Amino acid sequence: TPKMLAAAALTLLASTSVLAQNPPPSGGDPPFVPPAVNRATLNDLYKSTGGPQWKVSTGWGTDSDYCTWYGVTCVYTNHNITTHIRLAQNNLVGTIPDNIGDLADLKVIDLSGNAISGTIPESLSTISTMVDINFSGNKLTGPLPEYIYNQKVNVTYPIGTTLRSINLEYNSITGPIPETWFGPPKVGTFPPPNNLQVVNMRYNQITGDIPTSISTAFKLDTLLLSYNKMSGNITDTLLDTWLGTRKYCDLSGNSWGTVSPAVSKTCNM
Repeated sequence: TPKMLAAAALTLLASTSVLAQNPPPSGGDPPFVPPAVNRATLNDLYKSTGGPQWKVSTGWGTDSDYCTWYGVTCVYTNHNITTHIRLAQNNLVGTIPDNIGDLADLKVIDLSGNAISGTIPESLSTISTMVDINFSGNKLTGPLPEYIYNQKVNVTYPIGTTLRSINLEYNSITGPIPETWFGPPKVGTFPPPNNLQVVNMRYNQITGDIPTSISTAFKLDTLLLSYNKMSGNITDTLLDTWLGTRKYCDLSGNSWGTVSPAVSKTCNM
């Protein structure tokens, strides 16, 4: 009918306007996340970390707009997008749910200063928009997940990876740092950059050596691995050259063997 056609035209016009302001994802962008998925994932986080006992839990566990819940930030132009979760020092006790990766647009997650236990879910590495991870001051254990950031989405030249900072200090993480954390070897004339800038894993129970793949994170200027149980000889030419040019490097409180002069001069041993 004419009325139906007119309504359809208006709908198409509105959709075109929205797309003009918020263009659809390109090849490397995260997929559309239905609001119901965001809500379910946030509710799982609430339940798995003892939500009713949090210091502040305004809105959580209710049917209200999850973008108004305590510690949650959304992009309101695209109401489904949850970009920040900040619940530091809020008496979270329990584990991080395995489906945390369903928050595919998340940029910042700060759960520091709580009593969260268990391991870091592998799904966290699938969030291609992640910029800052802060799980410091908890009771997390190892081993570390095989990957810590998405290596398949948005890892093209010149964009590279989005993750800038990882803070896992003051936990009980065991096992080595996986070689796969810092991505596959960068090949080609214009390899995609690894934009990681800060890695802080002081005061854990991490073992093993520093993975040589960390040298691909050429923008990383702060590496803090002090007071773990790491060992090995830091004499590999690639790693030696890379560590010797870091701005802040603390490897003290471990059980290193032979350490090259360049590393000893640059890093606190």
